[in-house]
Order: sequence, then structure tokens, then C-alpha cells
Amino acid sequence: MGRDSPPLFIKNNRVKKFGVLILSFCFLATSRAQVKNRAPLLEGKFIKLPVTAFRPGGWLRKQLELQRAGLTGHLGEISIWLAKKDNAWLSKDGKGKYGWEELPYWLKGYANIGYMLRDSAMIRESLFWINTVLKNQRADGDFGPAVERKGNRDLWTNMPMLWCLQSYYEYSHDPRVLKFMSRYFKWELSIPDEHFLEDYWEKSRGGDNMLSVYWLYNRTGEAWLLDLATKIDKNTADWRQQNNLPNWHNVNVAQCFREPATYYLQSHNKSDLDATYNDFALIRSLYGQVPGGMFGADENARKGYDDPRQAVETCGMVEQMTSDQLLLQMTGDAKWAENCEDVAFNTFPAAFMPDYRSLRYLTAPNMVVSDSRNHAPGIANEGPFLMMNPFSSRCCQHNHAAGWVYYAENAWMATPDDGLAAQLYVEGVVTAKVAAGQTVSVEENTHYPFDENIEFTVKTKGRAVNFPLYLRLPAWCTGARVEVNGQPVQPAADGAYLRLQRAWKNGDRVRLVLPMQLRLTTWTRNRNSVSVNYGPLAFSLKIDEKYQQKDSRATAQGDAGWQASADATKWPATEILPASDWNYGLVLDPSGDVSKSFTVKKLAWPSDNNPFTNAAAPIVVEAKGREIDSWTIDQYGLCGLVPQSPVATDEPLKELTLVPMGGARLRISSFPVVGAVSTYTNPLLPSGPDPYSCYKDGYYYYTHTMGNRLDLWKTKDITDLRHAEHKTIYTPPAGTEWSRDLWAPEIMFLDGKWYAYYAADGGNNKGHRLYVLENASPDPMAGEWVFKGKITDATDKWAIDGDVFRYKGRLYMVWSGWEGDENGEQDIYIAGMKDPLTIESARVKIGSPEYGWEKIGDIKNPKNDPPHINVNEGPQGLVHGDDLFVIYSASACWTDNYALGMLRYTGKGDILDPASWKKSDSAVFRQSPANGVYATGHNSFFLSPDGKENWILYHANSKPGQGCGNTRAPRAQKFTWNAAGEPVFGDPVKDNVPLPVPPK
Repeated sequence: MGRDSPPLFIKNNRVKKFGVLILSFCFLATSRAQVKNRAPLLEGKFIKLPVTAFRPGGWLRKQLELQRAGLTGHLGEISIWLAKKDNAWLSKDGKGKYGWEELPYWLKGYANIGYMLRDSAMIRESLFWINTVLKNQRADGDFGPAVERKGNRDLWTNMPMLWCLQSYYEYSHDPRVLKFMSRYFKWELSIPDEHFLEDYWEKSRGGDNMLSVYWLYNRTGEAWLLDLATKIDKNTADWRQQNNLPNWHNVNVAQCFREPATYYLQSHNKSDLDATYNDFALIRSLYGQVPGGMFGADENARKGYDDPRQAVETCGMVEQMTSDQLLLQMTGDAKWAENCEDVAFNTFPAAFMPDYRSLRYLTAPNMVVSDSRNHAPGIANEGPFLMMNPFSSRCCQHNHAAGWVYYAENAWMATPDDGLAAQLYVEGVVTAKVAAGQTVSVEENTHYPFDENIEFTVKTKGRAVNFPLYLRLPAWCTGARVEVNGQPVQPAADGAYLRLQRAWKNGDRVRLVLPMQLRLTTWTRNRNSVSVNYGPLAFSLKIDEKYQQKDSRATAQGDAGWQASADATKWPATEILPASDWNYGLVLDPSGDVSKSFTVKKLAWPSDNNPFTNAAAPIVVEAKGREIDSWTIDQYGLCGLVPQSPVATDEPLKELTLVPMGGARLRISSFPVVGAVSTYTNPLLPSGPDPYSCYKDGYYYYTHTMGNRLDLWKTKDITDLRHAEHKTIYTPPAGTEWSRDLWAPEIMFLDGKWYAYYAADGGNNKGHRLYVLENASPDPMAGEWVFKGKITDATDKWAIDGDVFRYKGRLYMVWSGWEGDENGEQDIYIAGMKDPLTIESARVKIGSPEYGWEKIGDIKNPKNDPPHINVNEGPQGLVHGDDLFVIYSASACWTDNYALGMLRYTGKGDILDPASWKKSDSAVFRQSPANGVYATGHNSFFLSPDGKENWILYHANSKPGQGCGNTRAPRAQKFTWNAAGEPVFGDPVKDNVPLPVPPK
């Protein structure tokens, strides 16, 4: 027998093979009725058909054939984890160098592809492993690699193998499977709870074990299996938390959020079902404000990393589609079919090279490089995880195999009223039992999702068969039309399904039309970016892709090893780099009519039946856009964060081509929108204490406290720091008096050179003093920063937060210091300067904490500090015409009451005379609990690029009680002047409120 042959049969007798007896199976699984849930399990809304019930055609069959010819079909020859020597899966005692999740991860896809394609070679290889597993069950019922962690048996690796056995049973009805699983589950039931599902992976993924228990219960009815299901639920991680998840690993989330809904089948407690819906909503509200059906968790989801450039594992895609399919069966809610299609059409195909001979570990909606570089910490993983690599990571390398075949298995489902439901529209033929146990076939012809027309032909064996046929209506579709034998019909609607109940004759035809329209989705929480959809397809900018082959042995990740006999030259890794500009914003018609902004263009269907490439895309969308020059590849080598929309740009209007997102290996799928008025939102960065900026020659130069070094940002738009050029300009040598606690840097251009002022100590706060660097280059991002030493007055007392300003031709420095040598109060000092490196006068105290609002500074655990400190710090000179102000921060930075006070030079007398200064008796800028902004302080000032507007730059917290740490983030807002010539700062603006950017 060869490729595409009927299922493998062994006839007439029993044959000894692989050391076990293989029974004679001379029937197709479709000859048996579908297995429904037994009471007390809730009846499933839909029922899964056996693996051989559906024979795919069209593009889906092509994907399976490419997998067969590609990595999936050959992993057994090249992956060390599938080697047949020293493999724990091949030994009865579970010992061996190789053996964990990799084999069942691969086998659950590989074997099912073999069953579905009737490929005898694949089936034969699958049976080698399955028969060995069945043979090697141990006396106590356990099986598989004998992995222990902290004295507990690790059961995770057996969970996917149980799924392999279930699919094999659907194919063969081999009775050994039921006996094997029953013995194993009795053994599991005997494990004490304190030793059951204790390791991270198994504890997260207990729901997979529970599904297998229910699968067996539905076939044997053994009541004790329900006790085991309860035990599993009790010991699985808590996926029922209201606003939290037990962990944020992308695969765990995609795979495990369904666990409460699974147990709902037994508990009948609606809160269990609700928990699964809540988990799905939570991860997407925080990290899934992007097209493509997934969420950003490039290993683990992280706060502050929610941009469309954050990626997800290929494993995560497979598990999400699997969860969607299972939840569709359990709940009947068509939203799960919608999400499954979203991932399958728009995200999953792009994770592979078009020939499926390599894949990448991580794929993102906005992804303009696919290379071997380490992109951490931009992504939460260190390694070449963005390149196409047959050995990128051993989990996805093996688990990817199940993605398309599980999709095909769930394209059609049975219904409790003995009908059939078309769930995931795709070309092929389904054969199943319906009413009265009669077998029918339905042939489906379509190019969906690239076309809106779907045709079905019913095939019966002679006489008419009465059964219901359900057709799913996607949520994006309006005006669906149905014809039966050329005649329009108005079928009954059952939620998101049309129900066609009739006596179907052989050759009856149904035509379903799902009109597709352009849609624009605005992702408000991702800076008002937009994505373009047509029907179920999302679209990406067409970026010319430059492919460069690499040695896959050199880029193999970690322990994703090769077999010694494998020829690595046949399995190269590939980098994909952009060969055209990608940083475009869309120009939208002001009427809001999407059809006026985009044009859909239908192209020829690809001759090779593979529509998931840019070159073969059978549909494109024509659009208009402008380049955004500030949107670049960032310091991590990733696509920069998507700019806040609308974006102002003067670049010329260009015609753009958008292609289906699933075929774009490089992609921009979340677009900024070009508008006349550009806006920004606070905060400007996720973190940035003590922000400072200066403006020179069209660029802002920005810095803030990093603690162990000095960093500098360069940008034309101070409100767009997320996309600014950024580099470290100075790291102090270890073991000096200025090596530690580098605070409040300020970088400015004075007398033809650049200077960087900052405070530092050697590890003891009492040693804090001010230091200065010098750079003679015209560009502070270039040249050499030279350490020039300490800058101090004659007293050389404790000093931080130095600011240099020029008033009426003379340089001055202001800072925060101690009167003596002990902590307890910080005062504001000023001194005249000879030059940018030298203080020439005595220090003069011009401000001390004297009002109640300046004296909030209790320390809960003082250690080496006094229990209370009165604070005036962070002084900033502010010159407005002839007026001079020093704006300073008052009260302790670890309190929510941190606020700005004001000293004003009276204009009379010497600036260095304390009597020449007058203090405001109340704070001029303070927290706003109503706006959710706390601990406002340590500010600086800048002018808009056109020189007409005054702006304040300050840090604040977004929640009360966050203290004086890295939650302090930089914010900017415009301020004005009152009739008395004093600055009016107003209230701090709420986070994420769009504000006009400073005018250019």
C-alpha cells in the first residue's frame, strides 16, 4: 500500500508485530454512531465525529500534504526526541535519555494526518509507537517516561499520549485502548492528593487529563471515573480567579482556560462555565487588543508589553484552536468557531515557511523582522526565536503537527438531534451516521475564507434520509442567503445557526452565500491603532520579503537536538528580512465610509491550492497611506511600538497593497492612522523617574533615572518616547564613590559642549554628591562622554538633583542638600557658576520645608535613616522673560503627597541672597485622586518645537501607595501663565486621555 490508501487492515488472523497482538480491524470508524455524553454529564451541544469522518480537499488538504512532505512527516527521522534508541517511551520501566512531551506532541498530529489522508506509511509508523505504548503499561497501570519532580510522578507527558490513544481508538476501535486507559486512571485515582498534579506543567494542564477521563466514561460508564475527574479538578491550578490567572504562560493560558468549562459538564455549576469565559476575556483585554485571535505573551504575558509587536508561540496557536473546538462542542457558542477561524486564517499559517519545512517559535501581528537575533527583553525569551528554524524550540517543533488536522476533524460535528453541523467551512467530504442510524455523505465545495460562496451536495444510498443540516452564520456576516436545489429558502434560525430539516435525496444541493464586507476595527487600548478585515480575513501590509538561509545546526535552540543520521542541509533555517518600507500609517476617508478608503481586488485562485503566501494570495485590498519616519525598528531589533493615532506626517501619499494576514510572514496588521492632529497619551513610558529633557536643532534629548547608568533618548517628538532612538551613554566603573545610585540625570548643551549632571554615591546614601560628564560632539548620541569629576561648592556636603540654568547671561546651579552631615531635612541651595564644570560662589539656602504640605515624610522601616524626613528636592530653574522661578518637589517621594512648590525671585537684590526669594504658601501642582494620578513631582520644563507653548515634564504613579520606585512614569502636559506672571500647571491629566502633541 502507498500514499492515500484505505485504512490499514490486518485480515483473517492475528499477526504478531512489535511484540504485541494486533487484532483485526476491518471497518471504518464512521460505521459506528457518534458517542454522546453519558449522564450525569451535560449533553454536549455538538458531538465530535471520528478522525476519519471528514476527508478534506482544497487548501486544507494542501496544508496537510505540505506537512506530510515537510517537518511533520520527517521529524521521526531527524528529531533526537523521536529516536528509537535510548527513548523512554520504548522502555517498559520508562527509563531513557529521551522522552517527555515531544513524542505525543508530534504523534497526535502525525498519526491523525495519516488516518485522515489514508496514508499507510504514516499509519504504520504511528502504530509502532502506539503499540509500544500499549505493550509497555506497567503492572500498577502507569505508563510512559518515568519522570519525577520533587518526589512526585510527573503526569503531564502522559496527557497528550492519552489523546493519541483516543484518536487511534476512533480510527480502529482497538479494545486494548479502553482497558489500558481504565487501568491507568485507577492508578491515578490511587495517588494521594498531596502528590498528585504538583508540578507546574501538569498542575496547569490537568484539564487535558479530565477530558480523557470523560472520553472513557462516555464509552464504559464506569462511575468511579467521575470521582477521578473531581480529583483532577481539585488538584489543577485555579483557573476560576475573577481578575487573575494562575500563571501567564501563553500556551498554558490558551490550553488551560477551558478547564472550568470542562468540569462544568459534571458540576452543572454555571460559575465554572463563566470562569472560562472570564479567563478568555481577561487575557484579551490586557494583552489581546490585536487582530489574529491571539494575545501577546512571547513566553509569558508581562505588564507593559501589550503592543502588536508582542508575539505568541506556535504551540499557543495550536492549543487555542483546540480549546475553541472543544468549547464549541461543550457550549454550542459559535464565538468559539469565530475565534478558531481567526487564529487559523490569520495567525497560524504565517508561523511556517510556505513548504512547512521549518517554523518559528514566535509570531506577532506586527513583525517586520524574522531573524536569528536575541530580541530580549523586547520579547520574554532569549534566543533566535523569531527565525524560521526546524529546531527553534522542541515544544513547537513537535506540537505544531496537530494544528491543521484538528481543525479538519472539527470542520463538521454531529448534533444531539441526529443531524450534522457545518462548523468550519472548508472543502471536503464528511461521512457520518444521522437519523435512524443511516449513513450519509455531504460534499462541500468552496474557496472560503477567500470567497463567500459555499456549496453542499448531499449523498445518500438510494432512498431519502430525513435529518437536520445546520449551517453556521458568522457574526461578521449580514444578509446570508440559502438555496436548496436552486430555490431560495428561509430556514429556521437557531441562534448563530440555520437549520435545514428535510428528507434529503441523493444529489440534493445547498448553496450558502455569506456576503463579506470590509470592516475596520479600532484598538483603542493599543493607541487607537486599526486593523482591516474582509469577512473572516484580517489584512497586513504587503512587505517585500528577503529570504536568507542559515545553518540550522548553528541556530538549533537548546536541547532541540538532531539525530546523528539526519542531513541538516535538507532542513535549513531561514531569516526573513524586509526589502521594502513598512512604517506606514493608513489614510482613511473622513466620511468614515470604509469602502471609500479601501478596495477589494479578487485574483486568480493559486494553481497549487496554497493561498497562504503573498505571491499566491487570491484576494488583496488596496489602500492609501503615508510613511511615518519616527516609527522604526527599536533598540531590541523589533518593530517599534505602534504610534498613537492619529499621527501627523508630511510624507507623500502612497498606494499600498494589503494581503491576507495569514500569508504574510512579515506583517504590519495593526496600523496607525494618519490624521491632521496628532495626539499622545500619558504616561510617555511605562517607567521613568526624574524625567528631564532639552531641545536642540530639532531634537529633544531626554533622560531619567536608571540607577546604575545614564541613558539618553533622541526624538523629534517628546511625547513619542516609546519610538525614540535610545542608548546608554555612560556606565560608571565599579568600586568608586560614584558607582552606585545614579539619580536624576540632566543633559544640556552649554557653551558649545554637552554636559550630563547627575548624583551618585558608592553604595551609602550619605556619600551622595553631584558629578558631571562632558561631550564635545555636536550630537550627544555620538562622540565620547568624558567623566570630569565631582561638581561641588566649598562645603562638599550631601547633594542631589542638580539643575543648571542661565539667567541674564550668568550660569547658576540649584540642588537639594543637607545643612550638615546627617539625614533629616533636605533644603534647596543655589550657587553661581564660573563655567559648566565649576561652582564659584558659596552655596546659599533659598528654601526649606516649612509648610505642612512640605513635611509629609514618615518612614515605616527607617533602618539607617531617621523615622521622619522633611523634603525639598528636585529644583528646576524656570525663566519666563525677566521672571525667574525655582519649581521644586516637596514632601517625601514615597508618599502620595509628593507635590511641586514654587520659589520666585522678587527681582530685587542678589539672586544669591535668600531674602530675594519668596515661597508660595501652597503646592502649585499635586496629586489628583479623581484623575488617578499620584505622587506628582520631580519635574523639568520644555518648549514646543515651534517655541510657542510651555510644557511641564514630571513623573507620577497611576495608583495610590506605589511609592518611590519604578512605577513612577514620565508624563507631559501644557501649562500657561496667569496675570501675575506665574505658571499655572492645573491638575495632572488622567492616563490614556488623548492630548494634542506640542505644535511643530
